[in-house]
Amino acid sequence: MSIAAVWRYFHVKISRALHARAARVALAAAAAYRAGAVKLSGLQTTKTSPEWGTHVQRKSLKGALGEEGAQRWYVRVAKREEARKELVQRLESSDLDAVVAGAREVQKMGDLQRHYIKHGALLKAHSAAEYEARLLAHLRKDTLEIHAKRDSRQRDILYLIDRVTDELAEYNMSTGRINSYYLGDRDGFVRSAGAIRLRRTEQGWEID
Repeated sequence: MSIAAVWRYFHVKISRALHARAARVALAAAAAYRAGAVKLSGLQTTKTSPEWGTHVQRKSLKGALGEEGAQRWYVRVAKREEARKELVQRLESSDLDAVVAGAREVQKMGDLQRHYIKHGALLKAHSAAEYEARLLAHLRKDTLEIHAKRDSRQRDILYLIDRVTDELAEYNMSTGRINSYYLGDRDGFVRSAGAIRLRRTEQGWEID
């Protein structure tokens, strides 16, 4: 192997490693910001130089939170990304047609009264029975977006979302039950860490 070929090989390896590290740092900073651990202003600083005058620069997460604080977010994001990869693997090995059909064919909601009290008002449901009827009608819509995510209680959840009305239903893939049905924020959910989009095509399921 020539010296030029060796240089190109290591250049590509180093460039990829630096890109991956930059991506992890950016994800950690974004997660810390969304959680309120750091303000946007805390990730900025000003520099003054003879050539450029005073200008704004990005501050590192370590600079904003200190080494220990930044490290906690790096570890948290790394664990979240690993959990996402494992969920993708489980989805790829699942019969997603059967899983989605199971969600759509749910006939009732457990602990109905509690969910109605918590979410019924925003959905403008006037009784627990009306709330449940709205849920069942929602599940049978042909236009739902389907996402998957590992939730904070380590459960694999299927999210069936109406992007027009912002209605969300959560389906527990392990128990085969609806966890909740509520008016949420579709765009906020899609941007959240760990959310995986599922699309049915003629060739099968696409997992993003």
